[in-house]
Amino acid sequence: MLAFAFFICSSCDLNQNGESQDVTVISWNAKELFDMKGLKKRLPNFRELIGDQKPDIILLQEFTSIEQVEALAEALKLENWSLSCSDFNMKDHNRFNSFEVAILSRFPLSNVTEYDPYPERRKRKNYPFEKPLEVQDKSYEKIRTSRGFLVAEIEELKLMIGIVHLKSSIGKEGELDYRNAQKREFVTIALTETLNTLSNNKTDDWHILIGGDFNVGHSDKVKNGKDLFDDVNDGYDDTHAILTEPLIGDIKFTNALAKFNTTTYPSYKGSPIDNLYVNEGTKFKSSEIIKNAYGSDHYPVKVVLELQP
Repeated sequence: MLAFAFFICSSCDLNQNGESQDVTVISWNAKELFDMKGLKKRLPNFRELIGDQKPDIILLQEFTSIEQVEALAEALKLENWSLSCSDFNMKDHNRFNSFEVAILSRFPLSNVTEYDPYPERRKRKNYPFEKPLEVQDKSYEKIRTSRGFLVAEIEELKLMIGIVHLKSSIGKEGELDYRNAQKREFVTIALTETLNTLSNNKTDDWHILIGGDFNVGHSDKVKNGKDLFDDVNDGYDDTHAILTEPLIGDIKFTNALAKFNTTTYPSYKGSPIDNLYVNEGTKFKSSEIIKNAYGSDHYPVKVVLELQP
Protein backbone atom coordinates (compact mmCIF):
# COMPACT_ATOMS: atom_id res chain seq x y z
CA MET A 1 0.00 0.00 0.00
CA LEU A 2 2.92 2.37 0.58
CA ALA A 3 3.96 2.01 -3.04
CA PHE A 4 0.44 2.90 -4.15
CA ALA A 5 0.35 5.94 -1.88
CA PHE A 6 3.65 7.06 -3.42
CA PHE A 7 2.09 6.82 -6.87
CA ILE A 8 -0.82 8.99 -5.81
CA CYS A 9 1.52 11.72 -4.54
CA SER A 10 4.25 11.71 -7.12
CA SER A 11 3.25 10.44 -10.55
CA CYS A 12 2.34 12.72 -13.43
CA ASP A 13 3.65 15.87 -11.75
CA LEU A 14 3.20 18.91 -13.93
CA ASN A 15 6.10 19.23 -16.30
CA GLN A 16 8.05 22.37 -15.54
CA ASN A 17 10.10 22.24 -18.76
CA GLY A 18 7.30 23.07 -21.17
CA GLU A 19 6.98 19.47 -22.38
CA SER A 20 3.72 17.58 -22.82
CA GLN A 21 2.22 15.74 -19.86
CA ASP A 22 0.50 12.36 -19.83
CA VAL A 23 -2.80 12.17 -17.95
CA THR A 24 -4.64 8.85 -17.66
CA VAL A 25 -8.44 9.00 -17.67
CA ILE A 26 -10.79 6.08 -17.06
CA SER A 27 -14.54 6.02 -17.55
CA TRP A 28 -16.45 3.15 -15.97
CA ASN A 29 -20.04 2.16 -15.42
CA ALA A 30 -19.41 0.36 -12.13
CA LYS A 31 -22.87 -1.31 -12.06
CA GLU A 32 -25.75 -0.63 -9.71
CA LEU A 33 -24.07 0.71 -6.59
CA PHE A 34 -27.35 1.38 -4.84
CA ASP A 35 -26.08 1.71 -1.27
CA MET A 36 -23.07 1.65 1.05
CA LYS A 37 -23.40 -2.08 1.61
CA GLY A 38 -23.08 -2.72 -2.11
CA LEU A 39 -20.11 -0.37 -2.34
CA LYS A 40 -18.33 -2.12 0.53
CA LYS A 41 -18.63 -5.46 -1.26
CA ARG A 42 -17.11 -3.96 -4.39
CA LEU A 43 -14.13 -2.19 -2.79
CA PRO A 44 -11.72 -5.00 -3.80
CA ASN A 45 -12.75 -4.41 -7.42
CA PHE A 46 -11.96 -0.71 -7.18
CA ARG A 47 -8.61 -1.37 -5.50
CA GLU A 48 -7.70 -3.78 -8.28
CA LEU A 49 -8.77 -1.35 -11.01
CA ILE A 50 -6.77 1.55 -9.60
CA GLY A 51 -3.78 -0.65 -8.81
CA ASP A 52 -3.77 -2.04 -12.36
CA GLN A 53 -4.52 1.13 -14.33
CA LYS A 54 -3.18 3.94 -12.12
CA PRO A 55 -5.62 6.61 -13.32
CA ASP A 56 -5.30 10.34 -12.66
CA ILE A 57 -8.99 11.01 -13.36
CA ILE A 58 -11.90 8.59 -12.95
CA LEU A 59 -15.38 9.14 -14.42
CA LEU A 60 -17.98 6.92 -12.78
CA GLN A 61 -21.57 5.97 -13.51
CA GLU A 62 -24.23 4.18 -11.43
CA PHE A 63 -23.39 5.52 -8.00
CA THR A 64 -26.37 6.97 -6.12
CA SER A 65 -24.88 9.58 -3.76
CA ILE A 66 -21.84 11.69 -3.03
CA GLU A 67 -21.52 9.91 0.32
CA GLN A 68 -20.65 6.75 -1.63
CA VAL A 69 -18.01 8.58 -3.67
CA GLU A 70 -16.50 10.08 -0.52
CA ALA A 71 -16.46 6.65 1.15
CA LEU A 72 -14.76 5.18 -1.91
CA ALA A 73 -12.03 7.84 -1.90
CA GLU A 74 -11.47 7.33 1.83
CA ALA A 75 -11.34 3.53 1.56
CA LEU A 76 -8.87 3.70 -1.32
CA LYS A 77 -6.77 6.33 0.49
CA LEU A 78 -7.05 8.78 -2.39
CA GLU A 79 -5.66 11.55 -0.23
CA ASN A 80 -5.91 15.08 -1.58
CA TRP A 81 -8.02 13.95 -4.53
CA SER A 82 -10.94 16.13 -5.60
CA LEU A 83 -14.35 14.60 -6.18
CA SER A 84 -17.89 15.50 -7.10
CA CYS A 85 -21.17 13.75 -7.83
CA SER A 86 -24.40 14.76 -9.51
CA ASP A 87 -27.69 14.97 -7.61
CA PHE A 88 -30.29 14.30 -10.29
CA ASN A 89 -32.41 12.39 -7.77
CA MET A 90 -32.32 13.67 -4.18
CA LYS A 91 -33.93 10.50 -2.77
CA ASP A 92 -30.78 8.35 -3.28
CA HIS A 93 -32.93 5.21 -3.10
CA ASN A 94 -32.26 1.76 -4.48
CA ARG A 95 -33.75 2.34 -7.92
CA PHE A 96 -32.39 2.79 -11.41
CA ASN A 97 -33.69 6.35 -11.62
CA SER A 98 -31.35 7.27 -8.75
CA PHE A 99 -28.19 6.70 -10.77
CA GLU A 100 -25.71 9.56 -10.70
CA VAL A 101 -22.43 10.39 -12.45
CA ALA A 102 -19.27 11.21 -10.52
CA ILE A 103 -15.69 12.30 -10.95
CA LEU A 104 -12.55 11.71 -8.88
CA SER A 105 -9.42 13.62 -9.81
CA ARG A 106 -5.85 13.77 -8.59
CA PHE A 107 -5.93 17.39 -9.75
CA PRO A 108 -8.13 20.05 -8.08
CA LEU A 109 -11.59 20.46 -9.62
CA SER A 110 -13.23 23.84 -10.10
CA ASN A 111 -16.47 25.27 -11.52
CA VAL A 112 -18.24 21.93 -11.11
CA THR A 113 -21.80 22.30 -12.37
CA GLU A 114 -24.66 19.86 -12.67
CA TYR A 115 -27.10 20.34 -15.54
CA ASP A 116 -30.30 18.82 -14.24
CA PRO A 117 -33.65 18.18 -16.00
CA TYR A 118 -35.38 19.03 -12.70
CA PRO A 119 -33.10 21.30 -10.65
CA GLU A 120 -34.01 21.50 -6.98
CA ARG A 121 -34.66 24.80 -5.26
CA ARG A 122 -32.22 23.96 -2.52
CA LYS A 123 -28.65 22.76 -2.82
CA ARG A 124 -27.63 19.83 -0.66
CA LYS A 125 -24.34 19.96 1.19
CA ASN A 126 -21.27 18.91 -0.85
CA TYR A 127 -23.21 18.63 -4.10
CA PRO A 128 -22.38 20.86 -7.09
CA PHE A 129 -24.17 23.99 -8.22
CA GLU A 130 -27.17 23.16 -10.43
CA LYS A 131 -28.43 24.65 -13.66
CA PRO A 132 -31.44 23.55 -15.72
CA LEU A 133 -30.87 21.13 -18.58
CA GLU A 134 -31.95 23.04 -21.68
CA VAL A 135 -31.41 23.10 -25.44
CA GLN A 136 -31.93 25.89 -27.94
CA ASP A 137 -33.79 23.65 -30.41
CA LYS A 138 -37.46 23.96 -29.47
CA SER A 139 -38.31 20.65 -31.16
CA TYR A 140 -36.86 18.95 -28.07
CA GLU A 141 -39.05 20.90 -25.63
CA LYS A 142 -41.29 17.93 -24.86
CA ILE A 143 -38.46 15.46 -24.30
CA ARG A 144 -38.26 14.34 -20.68
CA THR A 145 -35.33 12.50 -19.14
CA SER A 146 -34.23 11.85 -15.56
CA ARG A 147 -30.47 12.44 -15.95
CA GLY A 148 -28.48 15.36 -17.26
CA PHE A 149 -24.72 15.74 -17.11
CA LEU A 150 -21.88 17.05 -14.97
CA VAL A 151 -19.22 19.53 -16.13
CA ALA A 152 -15.98 20.17 -14.25
CA GLU A 153 -12.78 22.09 -14.93
CA ILE A 154 -9.18 21.40 -14.00
CA GLU A 155 -7.39 24.71 -14.23
CA GLU A 156 -4.00 23.09 -13.67
CA LEU A 157 -4.40 21.10 -16.90
CA LYS A 158 -6.58 23.60 -18.78
CA LEU A 159 -9.02 20.73 -19.12
CA MET A 160 -12.82 20.83 -19.21
CA ILE A 161 -14.68 17.55 -18.60
CA GLY A 162 -18.26 16.49 -19.34
CA ILE A 163 -19.67 13.28 -17.83
CA VAL A 164 -22.80 11.52 -19.11
CA HIS A 165 -24.90 8.43 -18.56
CA LEU A 166 -27.42 8.51 -21.40
CA LYS A 167 -30.77 6.75 -21.64
CA SER A 168 -30.59 3.01 -22.07
CA SER A 169 -32.04 1.24 -25.09
CA ILE A 170 -33.18 -1.56 -22.75
CA GLY A 171 -32.13 -4.03 -25.44
CA LYS A 172 -34.42 -2.48 -28.05
CA GLU A 173 -33.82 -0.98 -31.48
CA GLY A 174 -35.79 0.71 -34.24
CA GLU A 175 -39.21 2.11 -33.39
CA LEU A 176 -39.13 0.64 -29.88
CA ASP A 177 -35.90 2.55 -29.17
CA TYR A 178 -36.84 5.82 -30.87
CA ARG A 179 -37.91 7.72 -27.75
CA ASN A 180 -34.80 6.56 -25.93
CA ALA A 181 -32.66 7.84 -28.81
CA GLN A 182 -34.36 11.23 -28.61
CA LYS A 183 -33.45 11.42 -24.94
CA ARG A 184 -29.83 10.53 -25.72
CA GLU A 185 -29.72 13.21 -28.41
CA PHE A 186 -31.36 15.77 -26.13
CA VAL A 187 -28.73 15.42 -23.39
CA THR A 188 -25.86 15.32 -25.90
CA ILE A 189 -27.11 18.48 -27.63
CA ALA A 190 -27.42 20.25 -24.27
CA LEU A 191 -23.89 19.16 -23.31
CA THR A 192 -22.46 20.26 -26.65
CA GLU A 193 -24.16 23.65 -26.47
CA THR A 194 -22.88 24.09 -22.91
CA LEU A 195 -19.29 23.21 -23.81
CA ASN A 196 -19.37 25.52 -26.82
CA THR A 197 -20.57 28.37 -24.62
CA LEU A 198 -18.03 27.70 -21.87
CA SER A 199 -15.15 27.37 -24.34
CA ASN A 200 -15.89 30.84 -25.72
CA ASN A 201 -14.59 32.19 -22.41
CA LYS A 202 -11.40 30.10 -22.51
CA THR A 203 -8.13 30.53 -24.34
CA ASP A 204 -7.50 28.32 -27.37
CA ASP A 205 -5.11 26.07 -25.45
CA TRP A 206 -7.87 24.59 -23.28
CA HIS A 207 -8.73 20.91 -23.76
CA ILE A 208 -12.15 19.23 -23.61
CA LEU A 209 -12.94 15.64 -22.67
CA ILE A 210 -16.34 13.94 -22.69
CA GLY A 211 -16.77 10.51 -21.15
CA GLY A 212 -19.38 8.12 -19.92
CA ASP A 213 -21.96 5.50 -20.85
CA PHE A 214 -23.64 6.61 -24.11
CA ASN A 215 -25.87 3.51 -24.32
CA VAL A 216 -25.43 3.40 -28.09
CA GLY A 217 -22.40 2.04 -29.92
CA HIS A 218 -20.38 4.54 -31.92
CA SER A 219 -20.56 2.38 -35.06
CA ASP A 220 -24.00 0.81 -34.65
CA LYS A 221 -25.19 0.72 -38.27
CA VAL A 222 -28.79 -0.04 -37.30
CA LYS A 223 -29.13 3.05 -35.09
CA ASN A 224 -26.57 5.70 -35.98
CA GLY A 225 -27.35 8.59 -38.28
CA LYS A 226 -25.93 11.99 -39.15
CA ASP A 227 -29.03 14.09 -39.75
CA LEU A 228 -31.08 15.40 -36.81
CA PHE A 229 -34.00 16.13 -39.12
CA ASP A 230 -34.18 12.80 -40.95
CA ASP A 231 -34.85 9.68 -38.87
CA VAL A 232 -36.31 7.69 -41.78
CA ASN A 233 -33.72 7.61 -44.55
CA ASP A 234 -30.91 8.35 -42.12
CA GLY A 235 -30.34 6.46 -38.86
CA TYR A 236 -32.63 7.42 -35.99
CA ASP A 237 -29.94 8.01 -33.35
CA ASP A 238 -27.55 10.93 -34.02
CA THR A 239 -25.95 10.97 -30.57
CA HIS A 240 -22.40 10.32 -31.74
CA ALA A 241 -22.70 12.44 -34.89
CA ILE A 242 -23.67 15.44 -32.75
CA LEU A 243 -20.10 15.34 -31.44
CA THR A 244 -18.09 14.09 -34.42
CA GLU A 245 -19.62 15.93 -37.39
CA PRO A 246 -20.41 18.19 -35.44
CA LEU A 247 -24.15 18.72 -35.79
CA ILE A 248 -24.22 21.33 -33.01
CA GLY A 249 -21.74 24.16 -32.46
CA ASP A 250 -18.23 24.58 -33.79
CA ILE A 251 -16.28 22.11 -31.64
CA LYS A 252 -15.48 18.88 -33.45
CA PHE A 253 -14.78 15.89 -31.24
CA THR A 254 -12.75 12.76 -31.89
CA ASN A 255 -13.76 9.47 -30.31
CA ALA A 256 -10.67 7.98 -28.70
CA LEU A 257 -12.38 4.55 -28.95
CA ALA A 258 -13.24 4.91 -32.66
CA LYS A 259 -10.81 2.19 -33.71
CA PHE A 260 -12.55 -0.40 -31.51
CA ASN A 261 -15.60 -2.28 -32.74
CA THR A 262 -15.88 -4.68 -29.82
CA THR A 263 -18.37 -4.21 -27.02
CA THR A 264 -17.78 -2.64 -23.61
CA TYR A 265 -21.03 -4.19 -22.39
CA PRO A 266 -21.19 -7.91 -23.21
CA SER A 267 -25.00 -7.87 -23.16
CA TYR A 268 -24.86 -5.39 -26.05
CA LYS A 269 -23.30 -7.10 -29.05
CA GLY A 270 -21.73 -4.28 -30.99
CA SER A 271 -19.32 -1.40 -30.80
CA PRO A 272 -18.49 0.34 -27.50
CA ILE A 273 -21.33 2.10 -25.71
CA ASP A 274 -18.82 3.47 -23.19
CA ASN A 275 -16.79 6.18 -24.89
CA LEU A 276 -14.24 8.95 -24.40
CA TYR A 277 -14.22 11.98 -26.70
CA VAL A 278 -11.65 14.77 -27.02
CA ASN A 279 -11.89 18.01 -28.93
CA GLU A 280 -9.79 18.48 -32.04
CA GLY A 281 -6.39 19.73 -30.99
CA THR A 282 -6.22 17.57 -27.89
CA LYS A 283 -3.76 14.74 -28.43
CA PHE A 284 -3.91 11.31 -26.86
CA LYS A 285 -1.16 8.70 -26.77
CA SER A 286 -3.32 5.63 -26.43
CA SER A 287 -6.81 4.36 -25.78
CA GLU A 288 -8.06 1.01 -24.58
CA ILE A 289 -11.04 -1.12 -23.70
CA ILE A 290 -9.88 -2.81 -20.51
CA LYS A 291 -11.00 -6.43 -20.85
CA ASN A 292 -11.60 -6.86 -17.14
CA ALA A 293 -15.03 -5.85 -15.84
CA TYR A 294 -13.81 -5.74 -12.21
CA GLY A 295 -17.16 -7.05 -10.99
CA SER A 296 -19.27 -4.82 -13.22
CA ASP A 297 -21.23 -5.65 -16.37
CA HIS A 298 -19.25 -2.99 -18.28
CA TYR A 299 -15.59 -2.91 -19.21
CA PRO A 300 -13.78 0.30 -18.22
CA VAL A 301 -12.41 2.44 -21.06
CA LYS A 302 -9.16 4.37 -20.85
CA VAL A 303 -7.39 7.17 -22.66
CA VAL A 304 -3.93 8.60 -22.00
CA LEU A 305 -4.08 12.29 -22.85
CA GLU A 306 -0.98 14.09 -24.03
CA LEU A 307 -1.59 17.59 -22.74
CA GLN A 308 0.46 20.64 -23.55
CA PRO A 309 1.26 22.87 -20.54
